[in-house]
Amino acid sequence: EYWYEQARIALRKRLQYATDRRPHAKNVLLFVGDGMGVATATAARILRGQRLGKKGEEHELAWDNFPTVAFAKVIRIFKLY
Repeated sequence: EYWYEQARIALRKRLQYATDRRPHAKNVLLFVGDGMGVATATAARILRGQRLGKKGEEHELAWDNFPTVAFAKVIRIFKLY
């Protein structure tokens, strides 16, 4: 129940930015974290939390509080000669 309540709080916080039905992006900042997949980010979050004396899972990294985030999968195509 604790994690569900934390998700509800996070969702309410993010929905406050979605006041317009068709929002337009402006002042976009792009952070590229090469090799920062979900598993790596989760491991970093847990390690950082544990180093701060917490259990780890409840810790948030800086980008966890960004109002919006996106994931992209890059497919590398190699041309063989």
